[in-house]
Amino acid sequence: DMDRDQARSESSNAPATTTSGDTPPPLTYGALDLPIGVVAYNRPDYLRRSLASVLAARGVTKGIVTVFQDGDDARVAEVAREMGVSLKQHPRTPGLDGAQHIARHYGWALSNLFGAAGGGGGYHHHL
Repeated sequence: DMDRDQARSESSNAPATTTSGDTPPPLTYGALDLPIGVVAYNRPDYLRRSLASVLAARGVTKGIVTVFQDGDDARVAEVAREMGVSLKQHPRTPGLDGAQHIARHYGWALSNLFGAAGGGGGYHHHL
């Protein structure tokens, strides 16, 4: 019967639930802690909310989170310090249009995060 098969299929795809006393196991990745990068510009309130959300996720610790700040807005840097995560600042490059600057900033952040071009912790070997 088609309805019964569909119901069985849907129930087998349902997420697993835990009972009220069970604590789900932490997320583990073997010996590798995957880095988390948060790109920020000049919106400290959004950064605070974003970091609170990231840090609330199961398995995330402050030690694996880095804020990659575009520019030098002191309010953004202060939020990163308040939240206890790493901060790396990237100075703005005069003479670039918006798209060029964004591309350069994201390239810099990814190089630092994954270790390409001599940056961060060498994670590119594992990707």
